[in-house]
Amino acid sequence: MKNSPQPVIIFDFDGTIADTLTLLIRISNQLADEFQFQKIRDDEVVILKTKTITKIIRHLKIPVAKIPLILYQIRRQMRQHITEVRTAEGLKDILLQMHARGWHLGILTSNSRKNVETFLKHNGLNCFDFFKTSVGIPGKTLRLKQLLRKQNLQHHEVIYVGDEIRDIEAARSNRIKIAAVSWGYNHPDALATYQPDYLIRHPKELLTLFPFE
Repeated sequence: MKNSPQPVIIFDFDGTIADTLTLLIRISNQLADEFQFQKIRDDEVVILKTKTITKIIRHLKIPVAKIPLILYQIRRQMRQHITEVRTAEGLKDILLQMHARGWHLGILTSNSRKNVETFLKHNGLNCFDFFKTSVGIPGKTLRLKQLLRKQNLQHHEVIYVGDEIRDIEAARSNRIKIAAVSWGYNHPDALATYQPDYLIRHPKELLTLFPFE
C-alpha cells in the first residue's frame, strides 16, 4: 500500500463501527460475580463514558491480574451474539461510499478476528482492505504502530477513527491524525477535552476528512 494515491482510514471496531456497548455491559455484568468486580448500573453508564479505560478499571474494581481472562471471556460470549450487533445509524452507507470512492479502509481491534469477520459479513460490509486483531495485552499505541509498519503506511496519509480517549492518545503517539466519533464508548465532551483533530458528530461528516477528494 506504499505511496497509495488514495486516502487511508483505520477504524477502531467496538463502539466505532460496531455498536457493541449495550452487549458489552450485559456480558460484563454477567462476569462480575465470577471475577469479583462491580456490576455496571444503568445510572453509571453516562459517568463511565467520561472516563479513561484506566479509570473505568479502578471504578469497577476490576482485578488487573484477571483482565486477560476477562477479555477472553468477553470475546467468547460476544461471539454468540455478534449477529445481533449493528453499526451506528447511517454509518454503513458512509463506509460503502468510502469504499466506492477507492479509499483504503482498515480495522484495528482487540476483538477477535472471528467476531469481526462475522459482523462484517452479517452487515454486508465487504469494504475493508485490511485489519489487525490482537487478543493480547499490548495497548493501542503499540498495535497501531505495528499496523502502520505492516501496511507500509506513511503518517501523513492516514487518519485513525476511534471512539475512546485511548484512541486519541494512540494516534498522537504515532503522529497521525485522529477523528473521534461521538456515538461510541466515550462521551463527546470527554473526547473534546483531549482535542482530537476532528470530532465527528454524524457518520456523514467522515466524508469530509479528505476534502481534496
